[in-house]
Amino acid sequence: AVPLLMAGDLISQMEAILVAADPIGINFETNTDEYSPEAKTIASRLREAGTTDELLRIVHEEFIHWFGPEIAGAVERYRGIATSIWIISTAADDAAAVAPAESETDPPESP
Repeated sequence: AVPLLMAGDLISQMEAILVAADPIGINFETNTDEYSPEAKTIASRLREAGTTDELLRIVHEEFIHWFGPEIAGAVERYRGIATSIWIISTAADDAAAVAPAESETDPPESP
């Protein structure tokens, strides 16, 4: 089955969420890919999160990794980001779960 929301699309949406929230204050509207590394590392850890609180922890850990604890700031700064990412990532999972398997959509092979 092919998910309706591909991994690249999910990462692009995550980047857009991070740019819009701009938790570090580095969005100068000319560098829309500024949060690309963070989006990719958060995406790589999505399967670790079973709840929005776990995703919040992951998002905060990644920002600490990339910017250090002083610049990353308090975990609560990332709650809206984590909630938005949770919504789009669970929507992607739901889409993948209901997408028909290839065998259900491909015509039968000729003998």
